[in-house]
Amino acid sequence: MAVLSRDQVKSPVLRKQTVPVPALGGDVVVRGLLLSEMLEKKHVNEESQKPRDGETEERARARAGGHVVSYTLARTVTIADGKPLYSEAEWDVFGAENPGDVLDLFKVAESLNGRNKQEIAKN
Repeated sequence: MAVLSRDQVKSPVLRKQTVPVPALGGDVVVRGLLLSEMLEKKHVNEESQKPRDGETEERARARAGGHVVSYTLARTVTIADGKPLYSEAEWDVFGAENPGDVLDLFKVAESLNGRNKQEIAKN
């Protein structure tokens, strides 16, 4: 195999998908996570799964799942200006009123990051 020359190498680009969100009255753009964000998400998930005082492991896992969803959406869902739509806290509130939309957006984000829908469904 030959060593690549600069003109043979394409610049990396994050995958993106436009997604309609009825509760918002329009479309958003969901992008994949950067490597640094994927690694941080993994750490956030691992730390969040540690039970707090008086908390069961099952409850800690459930709490961690919600945290990971908000973390992911705060970094991957953008609007026309290219900036994030909501913060983690705002996604948490939006999700309380629109859980279906939030989970649909999370599935798209996970898909763009290489996780298939069957893997997402079983987790």
